[in-house]
Amino acid sequence: MLVGLLMWARTPSGSGPQTGQPRGGSALAESPQAKAEVSAAAKPASPALFRFGASYIAGFFFGWICRKSIKFGLVVAGVATAAILVARHTGLIELDWAALQAHLSRSLGWLRGELGAVKHFLTGYLPSTAACCVGIFMGARHH
Repeated sequence: MLVGLLMWARTPSGSGPQTGQPRGGSALAESPQAKAEVSAAAKPASPALFRFGASYIAGFFFGWICRKSIKFGLVVAGVATAAILVARHTGLIELDWAALQAHLSRSLGWLRGELGAVKHFLTGYLPSTAACCVGIFMGARHH
């Protein structure tokens, strides 16, 4: 990402004054035609390289956040399940399992819709889905 940003920022715009005098290199390397060729070659690659790096970084942080939130969610679900089982066993609460199952089904349907929106975001708005997927994998894996 930084290389693409630096290439993008350092490409000559061609609007500055051209002296035509070499500064220690060959006259051909400093000619206006050579500068235009380098500029033309670097301009399309620079934004693409920047977007590729940005997609990887976004994917990495998305994977890292998912890993952390899944761990936290599993701990909370385990503690809640243990508390419910203890309270049910001691007779403090009585659960309506049919209502609980209906609520859980609605919640899972909502979650599927939200995950579809995340998939749409990742495939539609991030320029390089492949770099994003590699970033998600690298961010989600345990070191």
